[in-house]
Amino acid sequence: MIHAPNARPRRRFRLLAAVVIAAGFASLATAQSAAPFDPDANASVLAVVTQPDGKILVGGAFTQIGGAARDRIARFTADGRLDPDFAAVAIDGGVQAIALQNDGRILIAGNFVQVGGAAHNHLARLMPDGSVDATYAPNVNGVVYDIALRANGQLMIGGDFSMVNGFPRSNVAVVTESAQLLAISSNPAANGIVEAVAIQADGRAILAGQFTQMTGQPRNGLARVGVNGVVDSTYTPNPDMCSCVLALQPDGRLVIGGNFTTIAGQPRNGMARLNTDGTIDAGYDPGLNGGVTGLALQDDGKALIGGVFTTAGGLAHTRIARVNVDGSIDAGFAPSAGSAVLAFAQQPGGQIVFGGTFTTVSGQTRRRIARLHADGSLETAFGGTPVPNPAFPTVIAAQGDGRMILGGAFTSIGGQAANRLARLNPDGGVDATFAPNPNAVVYALAMQPDLAMVIGGAFTQVDATTRNRIARVDAVGNLDAGFNPNANDAVYAVALQTDGRFVIGGDFTAVGGNTRNRLARLNANGSVDTDFNPNANGRVRDLLIQPDGKIVIAGEFTNVGGAVRFQIARVLADGAIDPVFQPGANAPIVALAQQPDGRLVIAGTFTVTGGFAREGIARLSADGIVDPDYRPDLDGVVRTLAMQADGKVLVGGDDGAFLARLNLDGSIDATWTTPTAASTSPRYVNNLAIAPDGKVYASGQFLDLGGNANNDYFGRLNAPQAALQGIDVIAYVNGPALIRWRRGGTSPELVAPPDVAVSTNGNTYTVLGAMRRGGGGWMYDAYTPTLAQTFYVRVRGRVSNAGDSANAGVEQRVRQVHVVRADGIFTDGFQ
Repeated sequence: MIHAPNARPRRRFRLLAAVVIAAGFASLATAQSAAPFDPDANASVLAVVTQPDGKILVGGAFTQIGGAARDRIARFTADGRLDPDFAAVAIDGGVQAIALQNDGRILIAGNFVQVGGAAHNHLARLMPDGSVDATYAPNVNGVVYDIALRANGQLMIGGDFSMVNGFPRSNVAVVTESAQLLAISSNPAANGIVEAVAIQADGRAILAGQFTQMTGQPRNGLARVGVNGVVDSTYTPNPDMCSCVLALQPDGRLVIGGNFTTIAGQPRNGMARLNTDGTIDAGYDPGLNGGVTGLALQDDGKALIGGVFTTAGGLAHTRIARVNVDGSIDAGFAPSAGSAVLAFAQQPGGQIVFGGTFTTVSGQTRRRIARLHADGSLETAFGGTPVPNPAFPTVIAAQGDGRMILGGAFTSIGGQAANRLARLNPDGGVDATFAPNPNAVVYALAMQPDLAMVIGGAFTQVDATTRNRIARVDAVGNLDAGFNPNANDAVYAVALQTDGRFVIGGDFTAVGGNTRNRLARLNANGSVDTDFNPNANGRVRDLLIQPDGKIVIAGEFTNVGGAVRFQIARVLADGAIDPVFQPGANAPIVALAQQPDGRLVIAGTFTVTGGFAREGIARLSADGIVDPDYRPDLDGVVRTLAMQADGKVLVGGDDGAFLARLNLDGSIDATWTTPTAASTSPRYVNNLAIAPDGKVYASGQFLDLGGNANNDYFGRLNAPQAALQGIDVIAYVNGPALIRWRRGGTSPELVAPPDVAVSTNGNTYTVLGAMRRGGGGWMYDAYTPTLAQTFYVRVRGRVSNAGDSANAGVEQRVRQVHVVRADGIFTDGFQ
């Protein structure tokens, strides 16, 4: 078996540092902040790398970053704070490149000769905590511009040097993990500077730079050498010049950017794609009007590029753009930079961190490092003025593409008309194209895999059409004319089953003309399921569908299906009451959340549940038994819950429960600090949702949440850790491959098994089926890929929060994969 990990996006360039000093630096955060990512470096950022834990390594020519002195290297947490666990090591020259070893140690290269006060000539290794690895001391007599690791730990270096460890090496060499110079049968030798190195799956290396010969053979700026160092005589792209950056696709093709105007005998201005034999990909031509200085591939195969261009594909794109897999320009991705962009790194949550020499991005001050949302919008203080009026949102749900759906009683957000159901762009601005216009409050929402959404509430019209308390609108906000269940009173909760049917809860006693007391199930077309009639005698405020199809309901009832059930019950898939699950509570339960291990966290105003004294929050086993060891010390009423993929749970409520995070054992998580908020009377958080990028959305009675004056009644906070996720393909000699969606950290927990789909073009997908839990996330093992064919894997799952209503959004990810045969075992290009 060969495990195919995510490829780290590579960027390549050469820049020796002209330093521009910047005035003013951001202060370190002391509580969960709403501040945007803005480390503010005082000189060039030349390298950006995302660690597996989501932390961000930054290298360059700076001596100040993140409001503190840092000599040329720093590490940031996911929320943009300097990592206090990473040593402030002194480096006397610029860091040009960074590479991560599998053991967490960090290789750095550049034009330095001292690291941490000791001699380290142009190449050094740091421990995971940033301290210097004194055992690693190769001696290179000139600048190292780029480094690339082979799977066996060998490091290929390129630069402007002539000696390594006392032996002659002309601008390229291979160093072992113990810092010894590797002796190979033919030492490649470039007659000019090597600026970029990329390692293929088979171990061969592609080198780019300002040379015209490689080991005596004519090679104008681009060459390929074997593991034995021999120059590949068949690989001759021959660009007219090549101060280049390189990125290898999973299928082995090379995306290349630089200052060339011709390559492989064809006109290409600054960017091209080469086939594995070095010939030009005739269909790939982004059409730039200037060179490329930074390049990285996203997981979905699209290319992020930075440079000196101002147009791409005939469209205005100033120094930064995104190129689709077919070479066309992503027109919707339109940030701009005031100067050169040199390095990119995609974070696990989908955001894009980039560095360079710029001091503005998209018209906002960002000195040399910035972060974009996945759609290309700059991460700023949330929304300018996204204040809802006259009431805070009661629904917050992720749409899966970085946008968020809000529902409630509001009629405007940030001064823009938004009647009770609205969509926010990642920057917090209202999407004016989405306007379903329900005529009264929206309490609940469940999003379908196709991004259509079923909404529940107290409304009687949607888009000026009669819809009593429940309706469906499509992804662009159009009312579904055929979906009209017609409830006779408020709907507070909506949940989607895996078979496409919906369970609804509320105050109603009839749906579609059928008697249904506060709990009903709808078919996918909106008709009532005539076989499902549990019959609750009081309000159902929240509900949760478990993976086995059982339905947990919570609210203000004392009887369900003729059985005594105080405030909480579970019904079977056929609507019959579950005789085993009988925790009970002495006051209403308003929120439910299920941990990855199947246990339930419940919250409300109760003081007793299952016979145990519990102040408004408790944990139940799968059978409804109270966990005697789970006793969070929260001084206040809990109103809402949001579950992370790592099992930690966010709680919102009054006073001491305003906004906290609990560890798996119920203790308060010290790594999450309650955000600041101006005093109001009362002050509380009523709803929470976790976005796919790990950011936390909150609504309630508060002002200036997280120190942002615009976060009134609704706001967004950074998470202290990263939202970790990734798609792996693990393939075998015989039988199907294993597709795995790893999830952890601050990623939102999924409320149902996600679907996995595949596509050969990245546009039209075929759903394979539902994934199952395992392997640190979710797995699917019934698909056999076609060898030597690029395809795309899409995973899509539903995420939820719980408050006064049940709201379920969607998260989805895409990865480009290519399966090849290697020694009888196939993988997606990595060994």
